[in-house]
Order: sequence, then structure tokens, then C-alpha cells
Amino acid sequence: MTKGKRALFVAALVVALVGVAATALALPLATLSMYRPVASAVVAADTMFVVSGTMKPVHTLTTTPTTRIYLYRYHRGAWRRYASKLATNRNVNVAYTSFTTNARLPYNGSWMVRAYHADAGHAASWAPARYFTVTGPNKPMPTGGTGTCWLA
Repeated sequence: MTKGKRALFVAALVVALVGVAATALALPLATLSMYRPVASAVVAADTMFVVSGTMKPVHTLTTTPTTRIYLYRYHRGAWRRYASKLATNRNVNVAYTSFTTNARLPYNGSWMVRAYHADAGHAASWAPARYFTVTGPNKPMPTGGTGTCWLA
């Protein structure tokens, strides 16, 4: 009977040690500072414009874009996601990486842009929002054949 108790104790100790080792090896991802994206305060409808921003620390550049730009339109009392685009990353200096993409928005009104970045080496992060206005001729809202706007 003593042998059975000893074996049980040794097995519990091994499980406890393995659990501690596994926990100690799970390191958190590095934090990422994303700065507010830059976009013009007023943009003409159906005109290409640039959205750019920076993040810190500097990133190892990959062929797969890791920053996504989200565009939201204020419509019927709420912010509604209109589109998202991948941005190109490039290293500015030893401390910062920049991201850039082009966008074209067909509807006038209040808009918001946010950037999201996630990769294997950094915790996922959202940049603060940048608000801007689109002016110009307003196109009819797309209904997709249902008679109801799909942005609603």
C-alpha cells in the first residue's frame, strides 16, 4: 500500500511541475502603440484619398499585410461599418512602422476611420478613431434589390 501512495504522490508532483513550467513559458505578446490615423478633415465624394498612420515598435516587414483600415459611416443615428481595406506597412525608422492605403467613398456625410493591427509578435490593437466629412453629390443608397438600405 505504501508503494501505491508513493506513486500517486510522485505523479501529482510531476503534474504540478509540468503545470508550473507550462505556465511560466506562456509569455504575453508585446504591446503595440497605434496612433490615430491621418486623413483629410474634408474629402470630396468619389475622390481617392490617403489614410495613413504609425505604430510603435518597429515591425519586421512581411509579404502579408497585417494592418487593416476600417471605414464607418454615421447613418440613421449609428456608426455602421462600410468597408475595410488592407494597408501597406513600411518601416520609417528604427522606432516606427507606418501603414498606408487609399480609399474612395461614394456617400457624403460623417465618416470615421480606424486602424487594426494583429500579428504573431504583438497583441492585437485598435488605433483611436479619426472623424472626417465627405462632401459632394450624394448617390442613392444601395438596397441590393430589397428596397432597404444595406447600411441600415
